[in-house]
Amino acid sequence: MSSDMVRAIGQEQVPYFRTSEFSELVLECESILTQFAGAPVGSRSLFITGSGTASMEATVMEVFTPPVKGEFDGTDVFLPHDSIDHLVRTYGNWQRIPPEEDRMQHFIREIHFYEGND
Repeated sequence: MSSDMVRAIGQEQVPYFRTSEFSELVLECESILTQFAGAPVGSRSLFITGSGTASMEATVMEVFTPPVKGEFDGTDVFLPHDSIDHLVRTYGNWQRIPPEEDRMQHFIREIHFYEGND
């Protein structure tokens, strides 16, 4: 059974999170993650803003492999090979921004970074 705190958070109105502040947070997380992983300079990370089930489904469906070269926001990147099909199956008309009352968002409540061997 979920704790009272988890149930209270689940009852909150979910904010629309695609703001400049959110973008800055994601870029900072990417920088920390690639540095922590020892990735080469210029490496990028993929963040799935969905449940763990979303990540498992994408992996099982081979959405991400083999990657294809593409362009995103003026930068050459590797993209999932079947991203359009995945977007259509997941969201339907994914190119249309839904009315505000129909938007369903996931958001990051807290992020903890630890140093050391803990």
